[in-house]
Amino acid sequence: MIRILFVLLFALPMLASQSVVADDEAETVLINVNSDQRQVQGMAMELASKLAQADKNVRIVLCGAAAELALEENIPSALRPRDVSPKEIMLEAASLGATVHVCHLFLPNTRFGQYDENDLVEEASVISAEELAELVMDAEIRRFSY
Repeated sequence: MIRILFVLLFALPMLASQSVVADDEAETVLINVNSDQRQVQGMAMELASKLAQADKNVRIVLCGAAAELALEENIPSALRPRDVSPKEIMLEAASLGATVHVCHLFLPNTRFGQYDENDLVEEASVISAEELAELVMDAEIRRFSY
């Protein structure tokens, strides 16, 4: 009985305080999106938005057809049930603190190289191969690919 009382009075509060400290540290999450499917893009952006809302350090990397979400002129159609597009959800995630990148190969290899960094939405930038390699190799970063 005394052991149970000791655990309740002393050990549990100590364990609880340790988990709070761990939760306060910003966990970095890399969400790599390559799919051209709107539903897949939407799901990835919903995840990014929810994680950013939970104060995670979210890094979104778009490549291939998914990188078109970052083009200013691109206006994708909305998805139900929220009636927002994957691009709008991506911008929502960015407004919550997520960082949006397009892969370094996207702009020079798209539509005969007609786009440059000025054609991206304000919230997006180009990630270098070196920076992407660092993110991928960092054992502390959780990674999701869509």
